[in-house]
Amino acid sequence: MKPFLLSYSVEKNNPADNSNAAAETRNWIDDYLAKEVNNLQNIKKHTNVETTISGEINVTGCCDLAKIKCVIDIFHHVFTNMLQERNIDPEAVTIKCTLLVHDISHSFEFDM
Repeated sequence: MKPFLLSYSVEKNNPADNSNAAAETRNWIDDYLAKEVNNLQNIKKHTNVETTISGEINVTGCCDLAKIKCVIDIFHHVFTNMLQERNIDPEAVTIKCTLLVHDISHSFEFDM
């Protein structure tokens, strides 16, 4: 398990959409990750920074590129399951993430 720091934002994809999908997703991420789902442990919500979470992640790979793919796959799986569990259409929101992970030489970003 490797320490990580995740900062994220959630945006609705359709400005005309009056639903609370983005706000609900933003609030549910903390609760969902706190379950310590597979490959994630010791999750901590940083109370003074609205959308920042740290914890430990199970990273595999022989180089930065492989490790980054592993991490993105884990979070993609977690966020997809969370949206399905909450009955939110994945097309309704975009989750933008920036991550620092121990043993990966640089920060990286991805959207889902």
